[in-house]
Amino acid sequence: AGKLDQFLLFRTIQGLSAGAGSIVGRALIRDCYTGPQAQKVMSLVHMLFGIAPALAPMVGGWLLPWGWPATFWFLVLLALLLLLLTARVLPETHPPSQRQPLHPVALMAGYGELLRSARFRWLALAAGFNFSAVFIYISSAPVVVLEHLGFSEQQFASLFVPVIGGMVLGSFCVGRIAGRLSSAQGVRLGYLAMFVGLSWNLLQALSSDGMSWPWGVLPIGLIGLGTSIAFPLLSLLMLDLAPTRRGGNSSLQMFISLAVISIVAGALAPLVNHSVSALAISSASLTGIGWLCWRAGRYEVALPGAQSSV
Repeated sequence: AGKLDQFLLFRTIQGLSAGAGSIVGRALIRDCYTGPQAQKVMSLVHMLFGIAPALAPMVGGWLLPWGWPATFWFLVLLALLLLLLTARVLPETHPPSQRQPLHPVALMAGYGELLRSARFRWLALAAGFNFSAVFIYISSAPVVVLEHLGFSEQQFASLFVPVIGGMVLGSFCVGRIAGRLSSAQGVRLGYLAMFVGLSWNLLQALSSDGMSWPWGVLPIGLIGLGTSIAFPLLSLLMLDLAPTRRGGNSSLQMFISLAVISIVAGALAPLVNHSVSALAISSASLTGIGWLCWRAGRYEVALPGAQSSV
């Protein structure tokens, strides 16, 4: 790109393309798996979904000595690798009998059906607010690492390793509880871990003047653990609300969740990341809102034809 407007246009196209991978990836899980196995595979997908934005600043810090264009060359190579793997390894999973017409009217009708479901809306908002409680720290990483922790650009791992570790452990826990706990029980377990982490985080933030390592970041990892337990289960609950529209379902739930995350990262994080206590209070508030959305969604009527909980 030779001009800023060209750069922004290509970045927009990049975002549109990248969004398809996570949407299709989650939809095809329910095409191939059911019950506990679907829960295990979804936990792995969510682990990667959570790890990617946490790894990005670390990789960016490592690429910084080669200049900012190195980041985009890295993404080009990664995209080519994914294209090759998808073409050679990934089969078609959606049965022909369940495919929907690729027509704007049919697509909008499907989205409208989902949006009319109060349960779907509440669960999608719950997933978005839960992840925002962690993502507010991820989006504030430059301030947290460079100012609050006093580290350098090459030390972003000081924040992200605990977060990634918590998410990996949470995804492992989801796989272990598959078939032993219902989806609702698993979500409650996730919220329990989130509330313990948030309480620890608030106690430290309000009782000290700054953030120390590692104790200042370990609670964030515990919040990430709880989020990683709840998120894949919420996603499966939403996918089962409309079994014949899993692609559109996955797309819409991702849109709602990312809309919440984007607002938090773009509007809320810059307002509160100057203060350790303000970050902790905001993170706790976001999880509290997510929990209220979860409670509201539990008591709404499901769509006709919805499958039972995994």
